[in-house]
Amino acid sequence: MCQSYNDPHITTFDGRAYHYMDIGEHVIYRNDRGPYWVHALFTNCGFGWAGSACHCGIAIRSRQSLFVLRTCKKISRTEKYLLDQPITEIRTCVDSDLSVVSSGNSYTVTLPIGTEIKFTVSTYSRFITMVSVKPSIYDINEARGLCGVPSAIKDPSDDFFHREQGSINNDQEFARSWKIHPTSTPKEQLFIPNPHFLSEEPSIEIEIKNDNSNANVTTGTYCICEKQAGTADDQFYTAQCSLSDSTQYCPSDEQLLPGNEKQNNPVVTVCTSSRQRRSLSHRTRRSITDTDDVVLDNDSLDYDDDVNDTFTDLPFRDGWTEEKANLTCTERIKKSIPSELPDIPGLSDSDYIQSCIIDIKFTAGTTFVQDTVGAVQTKTIMELSRNETLSITETDDGSQSVLDYVTSLLCPNNCTENGNCTSGVCSCYYGYIGDDCSEEMSNPPLNITLPANGLCGTRTRACKRTNVYGTFKSNTIWCRRRHFQIMNGSHEYTSDYEMIKADYRNLFMISVNLESPRRKRSTADVVMADGFELSLSNDGKQFGNSVNIVIFDELCFTCDTKSKKCFLLESCPVTTSEPPETVTESVKHFPYTKYIIIGTAGVLLFITVIFILLFLKVRKFSSRNKKGIEKFAPTPEVEMWNLYKEREKQDEIHVDIHN
Repeated sequence: MCQSYNDPHITTFDGRAYHYMDIGEHVIYRNDRGPYWVHALFTNCGFGWAGSACHCGIAIRSRQSLFVLRTCKKISRTEKYLLDQPITEIRTCVDSDLSVVSSGNSYTVTLPIGTEIKFTVSTYSRFITMVSVKPSIYDINEARGLCGVPSAIKDPSDDFFHREQGSINNDQEFARSWKIHPTSTPKEQLFIPNPHFLSEEPSIEIEIKNDNSNANVTTGTYCICEKQAGTADDQFYTAQCSLSDSTQYCPSDEQLLPGNEKQNNPVVTVCTSSRQRRSLSHRTRRSITDTDDVVLDNDSLDYDDDVNDTFTDLPFRDGWTEEKANLTCTERIKKSIPSELPDIPGLSDSDYIQSCIIDIKFTAGTTFVQDTVGAVQTKTIMELSRNETLSITETDDGSQSVLDYVTSLLCPNNCTENGNCTSGVCSCYYGYIGDDCSEEMSNPPLNITLPANGLCGTRTRACKRTNVYGTFKSNTIWCRRRHFQIMNGSHEYTSDYEMIKADYRNLFMISVNLESPRRKRSTADVVMADGFELSLSNDGKQFGNSVNIVIFDELCFTCDTKSKKCFLLESCPVTTSEPPETVTESVKHFPYTKYIIIGTAGVLLFITVIFILLFLKVRKFSSRNKKGIEKFAPTPEVEMWNLYKEREKQDEIHVDIHN
């Protein structure tokens, strides 16, 4: 297994360790079979740590699909520039291209050939603390990148495989050859708004065969075990994939469990193929099946002017020495591995201890020690899960397998003694949340935001639900909502507070259902927009600050979520009951529609002229009565509102004539 963790320390597939602290976009793993790519972004870790380089982005290409998670908005050698909310998105039109599963702050991505990529996002630093790549049989002697070349006999001699020169001994020169440059390798960039490969024609499909089937990779997923097959099991979720065994075709969970409702995708999915392309806003991206699956503004990735600067090595400081760092790291790392653990090939305490010492030297503290411990535990769990003997053999009392027992001792911070550890994951006691159960449930989610600043246009969205961004350390999130309506210059609440359960998507995103705001308009209806006031809670009792979502016709109004006010646009079209696409189709299939619209505009002009003449006449006869003048001289706002209602009348006439 290959790992890249902290700032960063890298161990190749065949167990060769090295340290590489450059910045920018780099190729972690690449297999041309798919093609399959894994790229990572490195930037300065901040806190004044000169020369450090932390992971702030991961991009995974699987054939014509792309998964991206990015936490930084600018790459720098000396400073950190993080996004307020991470960008998380899948761009795919084929569900079988990759599988993405999130659990708390951990993500697991499985490729069709069985290769597994796992990474974790820190809830306190917003950096990606660790990226692990577990290869499959189809990666042997085929994969390249910072992870090296996997071999069946774990031969590390060719791991430093330079992109152009082949095998070399200089680890820094080897690593720099896999750096993506915007000028020399622009077509390989994955963290730009429109990567080049998405516009290419799909590659030829590749068949993967084994003894039991003749499956095509486009029809299913090839992946590791979720449920191990027993002697009496006819079916199980996924195939067991070790490095020496061929993969098998694996149907999806939904196929195996009839009636099981499909869960919300943990990330927003966008289709960008030429056949299924939608009209997407340049500021937001939407799901191909759900217009309400909207993400935050997609900030482009920038590079600081100091990216080409060099740095000098730092000495130990603030009372730290190499001996003290060695003792601290050795104690913490050895304590994290249970004594009952069997020997694991490739798991070297010395490599992790050495990287821990370097981290203390850079930071003059133990900030990264727990992340190093997490990398050790992740590698242990991923290696043990491929060990068939441990999965089957039971403990002395027969209650669980050796694998279950050992992984129950490999949780972050031992769940802070506020939960139980199962397969390396904490199940927190009531009242506690977080990946290590260290936070109290009574603390509500803070600093939550909505896509598009909480504005929902009914012309482009269903406005029946909204995504909410923040940091959600519990899978159970409660939403308190209250409905309001916006009139001309004011707003009023039309319901009491009600509490509903939100849909948990991932660590940074939930979805909240909304009542349908659509209603048939009438001339007596003065409502310009509907809205909801939303606030969130982990325990259903303590709620955080509220945010507003306003639902309106964006062709007729402009609205503000903070003031809860809307203003009528002069550009409001005559036909307001149909979206633009429907109006276009009406004109296309009923050629007289455009003349009706022109005629309606003429009627409106005639009515306006008559209104002006009547107004002038009244003004002439009432010139001696100032109050009379004011009676027949409405304010500009009232005139605009009356014009809008007159247009709606004409819209009803237009619909009747059309029918």
